[in-house]
Amino acid sequence: MEIFITREDTAGCEDAMSIPYIPSSMKNTDKDHLQFAITNKVESGSASIGAKLLIDGVDYTEKATIQIDDQGPQKLGTYVYISTRYGDKCTIEVDHGGKIKAGKHKVKITVDTPVGSFSAEFEGTV
Repeated sequence: MEIFITREDTAGCEDAMSIPYIPSSMKNTDKDHLQFAITNKVESGSASIGAKLLIDGVDYTEKATIQIDDQGPQKLGTYVYISTRYGDKCTIEVDHGGKIKAGKHKVKITVDTPVGSFSAEFEGTV
């Protein structure tokens, strides 16, 4: 199931400016790190963004990085300067310290950008 992050002020147009979760991309890369991916369907460009990441209701924002396509990873947080192209794969990695075990997990991500605020909730299985 594909879930979209959509502009809060874009009523009735779910495909406009979205960041879909890549199904089946959620996995534990080792006992302490969870990884999942989304796709940039918003637009190309560079901007300062803010992000908040909750997994199973726990705030992991300060323990997460984002890697856009082939760029190096950057810490998530209230201020992140990114450069991205439409269609880029964005991989999020979370250092959860062994707290996220095998099973289903609910992710909520909120991203504030110059073109609007986006949020999504989706479930994935590790």
